[in-house]
Amino acid sequence: MTQTILIGKARRITLDEVYALSCGEAKLEMTIPSDSGGGGDGEAADDANQTGKCGGVGAENEDEESSLALIAALKNLSLNSTTTTATTAGAKDAAARGELLSEGATIASLALLSLTLSQGRIIRGGDCAIQLSSALVDLVNAILLLREEETAGRGAGVMLPANGTEFASAVNALLLQSNQNGGLIAVEDKPYTGRLILLARVSLMLAQARLLSSKYVSDVLSSLSVERLGQYLSLDAYSTQNYDELRPHRGCIESASVLRACLQGSTLVNVTRKTVTSASSGAADGQSNQLLLLQESIKYSKTIPQYHGPAREAIIAACKTMELEMNCSESSSSEEDSVEVDDTVALLACKFALEGVIAMINGSVTRVEGTTTTMENATGTLAELATGLEAAVKELQSALENEAKSGCVFITEKLSEKEAELKAKENEKAKKRADAAASEGGTTANNATDKDEFDGMSEAQKAKILKKRAEKEAKAAAKRKAKEDKASGGQAALSSILSGYRRSLPNVIEIHQPIG
Repeated sequence: MTQTILIGKARRITLDEVYALSCGEAKLEMTIPSDSGGGGDGEAADDANQTGKCGGVGAENEDEESSLALIAALKNLSLNSTTTTATTAGAKDAAARGELLSEGATIASLALLSLTLSQGRIIRGGDCAIQLSSALVDLVNAILLLREEETAGRGAGVMLPANGTEFASAVNALLLQSNQNGGLIAVEDKPYTGRLILLARVSLMLAQARLLSSKYVSDVLSSLSVERLGQYLSLDAYSTQNYDELRPHRGCIESASVLRACLQGSTLVNVTRKTVTSASSGAADGQSNQLLLLQESIKYSKTIPQYHGPAREAIIAACKTMELEMNCSESSSSEEDSVEVDDTVALLACKFALEGVIAMINGSVTRVEGTTTTMENATGTLAELATGLEAAVKELQSALENEAKSGCVFITEKLSEKEAELKAKENEKAKKRADAAASEGGTTANNATDKDEFDGMSEAQKAKILKKRAEKEAKAAAKRKAKEDKASGGQAALSSILSGYRRSLPNVIEIHQPIG
C-alpha cells in the first residue's frame, strides 16, 4: 500500500518518509488549510486560493492532463543529452562524478523544497510560494509515476543537477515545458536552494544507513560470519557478563543480545572458550599471511558488539539531528541583518554518522576477507560530506550483501552435509530392516509355508490388527520425514530471514537459492 505524505503548513517530514518516497513507496499530496492566513487578515489565504493569478497548479487542478504533461516533459528532458537527466552512459558517468543527483536524491530534494515553500519558511518577495510548492508536488508524483510505467530500460532514471543553480534551471525548464507555471512562478537561484539539496542528500543517506545498521540487519547478518568461524569462537564472547556487567553501553548490550539469540542452539559455535580451536590450525604451514587474515576475521567477529553498538548510536543520533535540521527555517533574504545559516550542526552530525558507517564497513569486510577497507573520511564542506556519506552507505550495503553471500554459502554447505548424513543413516537402517524382514520371512516360510497369519480370526480382529499396523507405519513414516525436514529446515528459515531484507538489501534475495 502506497503511503501518502502531506505537504503543507504545519506539516513535518521524517527521514523514514523521505526514504519511502525515494524508494517509490509513497506519494505526495498538497494540503492547503482554509485558515492558512497569518495575522488574521486572510492575505495568505487569499493568495493561496487565487491560483489563477499566478498560473500555478492548485489542488483543484491536479488532474490527469497535468500529470501527462509533466511526464511528457520529463521524457523529453531525459532524452536530451545536454540536460543532466539524460539516461545515457555519459549521464551515468556524470552522476558518478557527483555532478548529478541520484533519482532518489532528486525526489527528496524536490519534496523538501516543496515542503519548505508551502510552510512559508522562505521569504519569496511576492512569488506564489503555495502554487510553486504544489507544482513541485505534481512533479515528484510524475517522476514516481514515470518510474512505475517505464521501470525497464530507463537506466539511471530522472536525475537533476546537484548544483543549486543548475537544479533551479532544470526544474523551471520542466515546469515551463509542461505549462505548469505559465512562466510566472519559478524556483529561485539562491543559496537556500543548494543547501536544501545537500540536506536532502544527507537525510536520504542517513535514513538508509540507519536501516542497514539496525540490529535486525547488521547484527543478524554478522551472526552468519560467527557461524562460519564458529570453531575459533565461543558464545562467551557475547555473554551478559562481558556487556551487561563489564561494559554496559546500551548499543553494545543490544548487539550482544541479538547475537546470543541468533546463535542459541548453534552446533558450529563453541559454548565455552575451553573448546575453541586455535587460529593457527586454520592456516596451512608457511601461510603466515593467511593466518594473519584469519586472526583479523576472528578478532572482528569476536568484538562485533563493541563497534556495532556505538556505530549504530552515532547514526541514530545524526538522524535525529538532521530530521530537525531539514524541518528548520531558512531565509532567502539578502539583507545584512538576516540570519546567515551555518552548517556546523549538519557537519557534525554527518561526520559522526560517516565514522559510524565506516566502522561498520570495516567490520563487515574484515569478518569476510580479513582486511579493512581503504575508504577515506570526508572532511570540509557539507557537499564533500554528503558525497562521502553517499559513497560510504553504498559501500556498507555492498559489504553486508557480500557477508550475507559468504554466510549463505557456508550454511548451505553445512546443511547439505547434514542432509547427506541423515539420508545415509536412514538408508542403512532401511537396509537392516529389509535384511531382518527377509530373514524372518525365510524362517517363517520354512516353518509354515502356506499358513495364513489371520487364520481362525474374525473380521473384527483382522481389521484391528491391520489398523494397528497402519498406524505404526504412519508413525514411522512421519518420523523419517521429520528427520529429512530437519536437514533442509534451516534452508526455509534462512530464506525467510533474507526475504525480510528486500527493502534494505535488495540484492540479498538473489544471493540465496534453497537446495532442491
